[in-house]
Formats: sequence, structure tokens, C-alpha cells
Amino acid sequence: MALWRQVIETFEHEGERRLAERLPLCGELEAVDTALAILPDFLRSFAAQPQLTRLMLQEFSVTSERSAWLREHFAEPVWILLKPLFERLRDEGRLGGAAPDIAYFSMIGWALITFGNADLIHQVAQGDPTSPQWRDQAIDYMIGPVVASGSRRS
Repeated sequence: MALWRQVIETFEHEGERRLAERLPLCGELEAVDTALAILPDFLRSFAAQPQLTRLMLQEFSVTSERSAWLREHFAEPVWILLKPLFERLRDEGRLGGAAPDIAYFSMIGWALITFGNADLIHQVAQGDPTSPQWRDQAIDYMIGPVVASGSRRS
């Protein structure tokens, strides 16, 4: 378990570190501008390490010592960092009418599934999730509902 933790800490804390550094710099911006400034870079951290993202996806899907460790050392700290932003987005009429936790975890789920299954996407759809253009288009799509105004339901 020690080696496994070392690998996760080495790569995944980078995204959390960048969030912690960049969020205070966006203090005066509206929530939507903050989201557009920081979320793409954060989601790129999932794309940059597809094997690690896949490992996290697999571990989060079961209850285990590893999933508990991931939750405590990655999922919860990142949610704590981003929760105020998602609450501001809701207060500004964004998130497509969803609750902050629904919007956040849906976005993270998309990132885990998309970037954790790069080989499958390439095999099935001949897409190249490792190319910057494909990656950035996918990230823009993932962020779309987060910055969307109003309710998506009629």
C-alpha cells in the first residue's frame, strides 16, 4: 500500500496544489470567470495521467482501505477547496440549475470516466483523448453545464 500511496501522492496532489495556489488569485472575479480560469487546468491533471486516473476510478468504485485513503487525501480536500466556488456559481444562477454537489461530482465523474478510459475511447471511436485538441474540447464540454445559466429543465 505504501508504494501505491506514493504514486497517487506524487501525481494527484499536483492538481490540488494548483487549485490551492490559483483560487486566491481569482478572489475578485465573478464565479463563472473563476471557474473558467481554474477548472480547465484542474481537469487537465486527470488527462495528463490516464493510467492514474483509471486507477482512481477503479478504487473509487469499491469500498476498501485504498478508496477510504483516496477519499480522505484527495476527494474531500479537493471538494473542500472547490465547494465555495460551486456555491457561488449556484448563487450567480449557474450550474444549469443543479445543486453544487451534483454539478461538481458530475463534472469529476466525466473527467474520471473520459480520461481514465482513453484506450477504450480510441478503440471504439478512434478519438485521441491524448491529443491536446481532443482533451481541451472534452474539458470545455465538461465545464459547459457548470457555467450554464438557468435551469436545464422546462
